[in-house]
Amino acid sequence: MNLLQVRKMMLFTAQRMVESEPELTALDQIVGDGDHGIGMKRGFASIIELLQDEKFQPTDIGDFFIKIGTKLMTSMGGASGAIFGTLFRTGGKSIVGTMELNSEVFAKFLNDGWQG
Repeated sequence: MNLLQVRKMMLFTAQRMVESEPELTALDQIVGDGDHGIGMKRGFASIIELLQDEKFQPTDIGDFFIKIGTKLMTSMGGASGAIFGTLFRTGGKSIVGTMELNSEVFAKFLNDGWQG
């Protein structure tokens, strides 16, 4: 996938995450304090805004994911913001300069992001 396709994929994912807020909240009420869905919705709603902003012009796929991670860290709050932000930022840093996302690049992104 090229950068435009990755952008569309992330927009689709963010929209589905926002729509999942009630289910995530209900599940978190069973095992936690019930705010997970709210935080996820807030973070991914901010991603939707970012992706729809014409000024958002990442230079490559790594840069794209770094910026996504930064936005998640600053908008989600709590442990989720730190975890998802670190995943995207660390994974993105490991693939800076990449213009095509394929299974090998995506595996590197996920593995390095997880290590972060």
